[in-house]
Amino acid sequence: MFPQQLPDPKRGDPVPGVAMEPIGCPPVPGCPTGFPAPTTPPAHSPVPDSDSTVPADPEELRGDPATSGGWAAKVLAAAELALALVLFFGSNVLRLLPVGETPWILLLGFLSLRLRRLGWDAVGLARPASWGRTLALAASAAAALQFLGSFVAEPLLPRITDRATDLSIVGPQGRNATAFLGELALLWMLKAFGGEFVYRGYLLNRAADLGGRSSAAWVVSLLGVSVLFGMAQAQPSTAGAVNATLTGLFLGGLYLASGRNLWAPILANGISHTIALVLIFTGAVPGVGR
Repeated sequence: MFPQQLPDPKRGDPVPGVAMEPIGCPPVPGCPTGFPAPTTPPAHSPVPDSDSTVPADPEELRGDPATSGGWAAKVLAAAELALALVLFFGSNVLRLLPVGETPWILLLGFLSLRLRRLGWDAVGLARPASWGRTLALAASAAAALQFLGSFVAEPLLPRITDRATDLSIVGPQGRNATAFLGELALLWMLKAFGGEFVYRGYLLNRAADLGGRSSAAWVVSLLGVSVLFGMAQAQPSTAGAVNATLTGLFLGGLYLASGRNLWAPILANGISHTIALVLIFTGAVPGVGR
């Protein structure tokens, strides 16, 4: 009664007497023309290595341990800073601790890192990207420190404080080579490495932890720790305290500018003090050891 519609392969109509394969059948006899070959999906979809949302190392999931912990971490930081102040005043004001505050606060900093399960790199004792650039930066900073100290601070501070920096207690006495080498070794161990670890590496970071490591926290920490550094390093005069505080600000700024890598201020401190010690040993600084 109705005209029979012929099958059209282009529309996918079944052809009588031919078993149709599903769409995507392989190009073998019996597969209609025009159907693509199937693509077998992989068992597991690979994640590209360049996908930054999936860390290659599980350690990256931890984040910055120094800023984690909330109030508990801030309470711990406050307790450590309070103990460091006790050690500082016990050594510099009450004179109860031998050899200065540096070894004692350095021990406190080491115990703090162990307690928080952090490595030396948490305070900046990590290998720099380039030792050559770090050494060049430190040498330039040391030269700047010597220039500022000799031609800016020393001439101006006596006019402000009405007292010149007292250098009469600075050694070594005479020109004893053994004393010079001994002071040079102590200088690098206590002032360069020890001092920078204590003030820039440990105290500056813990004070910033107390403020949540915000920009304001770093600025306040830099100012406070530099004043403390000036009080510890000062000669018995106001000019010496101000000069040492400015040095602390300079070294702290160098530490922050270098990405909180401690080697730059350590080397700058050591090179600067070495230059000063050589000048003192050779008698180039008037009033020293007299």
